[in-house]
Amino acid sequence: MENTWLSGTDGRQTYERSATGVRLPGTTVTTKSVRNGQDVKLTIDRDLQWYVQEKLADRAAQLNAKWITATVMDVKTGQLLVGAETPSVDPNNVSGVSDSDRGSRIFQASYEPGSPIKMVTAVDALEQGTATSTSQYVAPNSYDTGAGATITDAWSHGPLRLTLAGILMYSSNTGIIQVGKTVTDQSRYELLKKFGFGQPTGVGFPAEASGIVHPYQKWDAVTHYTTMFGQGMTATPIQVVSAYQALANGGTKVSPSLVAACGSKQTQSTSTSVIPADVAKTTIGMMEQIVYKYDAKSAQVPGYVLAAKTGTSQIASPSGGYEKNHFVTSVMFIAPADSPRYVVGITIYDPQGEQTSANTMTLAHDILTQVLSTEKVAPSDAQPTDIPVTW
Repeated sequence: MENTWLSGTDGRQTYERSATGVRLPGTTVTTKSVRNGQDVKLTIDRDLQWYVQEKLADRAAQLNAKWITATVMDVKTGQLLVGAETPSVDPNNVSGVSDSDRGSRIFQASYEPGSPIKMVTAVDALEQGTATSTSQYVAPNSYDTGAGATITDAWSHGPLRLTLAGILMYSSNTGIIQVGKTVTDQSRYELLKKFGFGQPTGVGFPAEASGIVHPYQKWDAVTHYTTMFGQGMTATPIQVVSAYQALANGGTKVSPSLVAACGSKQTQSTSTSVIPADVAKTTIGMMEQIVYKYDAKSAQVPGYVLAAKTGTSQIASPSGGYEKNHFVTSVMFIAPADSPRYVVGITIYDPQGEQTSANTMTLAHDILTQVLSTEKVAPSDAQPTDIPVTW
């Protein structure tokens, strides 16, 4: 990635020598000066990286997952404090590592992200004025797309009377469809692109994947609905974390960075306004309900208000459709929610046994606690936002 800075350039000298090959004093002429390689300073906090790497390895063994990634991003600067994954390269035994473990899945692995994308659908409705956090919906157990496919929630239930906050909290597919139908495909597609999906992040990592978000004009009747909850599209872990950075930063997206400086040259990030600050604040408030009223309770850190969005998505089959009993679980945390400093994102690919996003909470709690402590983020007496989730 930064070979031009690290490698330097050889110099060249000419000189006269005797018949026996001895260099004659005073005859050396430098025709090309040496340019020494320069240091590259990463944004990574090596202590946090080591801690998270150890936690991931332990959790992967417990879940027998194919791989796990964890990313910690500074909300204001876009800098990556942690970019950890397992299995990974052992620099002391590179030849003993399989080819698939020699890259970085954080930047290169595309998967269908699932429910974290419900945030985008909700934000679109808030921004377009077709919904508020307390708008009322009825979420059925299943929804007939009219195109030969039926969409269901992850659990069986009767009709649920949910607010928008409740739809995000319970992560209802059929509920978010009711929200998504109030905005146009074009509006939702353009917002996905603004958040950075379907394109490289600009971090500069070699062979970074773009993910896939097909133009809305090519969405069929089923994709029209599935993209509302993060299926029928693909993304990388860094893209999802970067989208939540924009949300946490009052709607302003800062390009993520892995390199702080090359030599004396400081890395410059770019900023782009994605959504209004009030929409971002409202959405974070809805995400707090997941931590204090629902399935992210075990990740709470005393003294800090947190916001989260969980996800459990199906893994696409190479032969079409989805693999049976194979999932990607994930969670995005904003900490602290009342004054965002960090986004913590965790992705677990194809875990066995525990196959819901609940399997991310042990990791999330440990990583959040370590980050807030290491970065000396002061606790506060702020209270979580209380928004009705049912009606």
